Amino acid sequence: MIGAAGLSLLVVVACGDVGSGFEVNPVLPLDEVEFAPELGIDTALFRVQSGVWVHDDLAGDSLAPAAAAGDLARLYYQGWTSVGVLFDQVREEDGSPVALRLGASGPMPGLSAGVTGMRPGGERTVLVPPALGFGGAELPQVPANSWLVLRLRLMALEVAGN
Repeated sequence: MIGAAGLSLLVVVACGDVGSGFEVNPVLPLDEVEFAPELGIDTALFRVQSGVWVHDDLAGDSLAPAAAAGDLARLYYQGWTSVGVLFDQVREEDGSPVALRLGASGPMPGLSAGVTGMRPGGERTVLVPPALGFGGAELPQVPANSWLVLRLRLMALEVAGN
């Protein structure tokens, strides 16, 4: 794994395409991506939202506001490549949830898009296309142009302006 430094890889690499200028892997449309069976992905259950595909595994608090741009989300997450390689995670046993300002520069755009609309207590699986993930960057455990699978659990939300 890349580490429990909390979104370190998700933040650093997503700031720009640090690829070598050539495509190692072609960018595939979702209907051509083969997800590892152990990830349990059935794309028919997902809906498109801001360029990513989301599936709410567990609805959050229906009385709480939904996450929106500018809000501060506190979450646990796990990230895999479509072939089933776990590349980063922050879980309860790792300590406090990660704090993520939605829509701010820095985080992988697909992560911010995936959290948007969640409510505290909710759990979501997000399919992130390369353009909203790491793009053409070649990383130690993530090949260039990889589709990513994020499992998110929103613990708390601080609404912007409150």
